[in-house]
Amino acid sequence: ELSKIRKTLVSQITNEQFKYLNGLKSNRAGLIEGTAGTGKTFLAIETAARAISEEKSILFLCRSDYLAIYLRNMLRTPTSCFVGTLEDFSNSIGNSSKYDVLIIDEGQDLVTSESLKKISAHLVNGIEGAYIRIFADYEGQKIYDVPDGRIALKNYCPDLFTFTLTENCRNLPGIGTAALFLSGRSHLAISYRRSDD
Repeated sequence: ELSKIRKTLVSQITNEQFKYLNGLKSNRAGLIEGTAGTGKTFLAIETAARAISEEKSILFLCRSDYLAIYLRNMLRTPTSCFVGTLEDFSNSIGNSSKYDVLIIDEGQDLVTSESLKKISAHLVNGIEGAYIRIFADYEGQKIYDVPDGRIALKNYCPDLFTFTLTENCRNLPGIGTAALFLSGRSHLAISYRRSDD
């Protein structure tokens, strides 16, 4: 049933998301930004699923307990992988595992110089050499009072590429436009996959 859910999600990938998944695979470290509804979490899950299928060990972190549960339900992760919150990972006793791939969702609330330093010790090649994908919305979804981690990330990864998702996959245009207006972000150029009824 899980693979059926994933197949359904994959069938809904937009051209923009295919460009990210296929065209940017050769880049080692990436920061993918986008507003709510642009598919960041879906892309994070698909990135993890592809890495697992290539038999790479993944460290997939997020900030929210609810998101961690959702991610674990969406992925069949081998014991060589960890999917959960940074807090749970930090509290896991004797976690001396080393991971090939780092994926972070909710990066705006998780990525700091301090967290990157802690995480780096658990990556096969450290932050400086690991395959990294961080998904974030620094402008509209930052909940916790943490410093902007983009500068620290760039210091660790001078080869960092950034990619901005601009197609909203979730909302109807009327709802999405109203949400952008109410959040003071109506200046953003967002397109909508769905049409109003």
